[in-house]
Amino acid sequence: MSQAGYVLGAWGVTLAAVGIYAASLVVRGRRLLRRARGEDGE
Repeated sequence: MSQAGYVLGAWGVTLAAVGIYAASLVVRGRRLLRRARGEDGE
């Protein structure tokens, strides 16, 4: 595998990790928002 392949692979892993982190933040934010709205509604 060439050096360019290693660089692209590293970027792929990095972008995948950032994507998973962003998705988890979105899920967590929605869960907290739902919980906050539930408390306000009661």
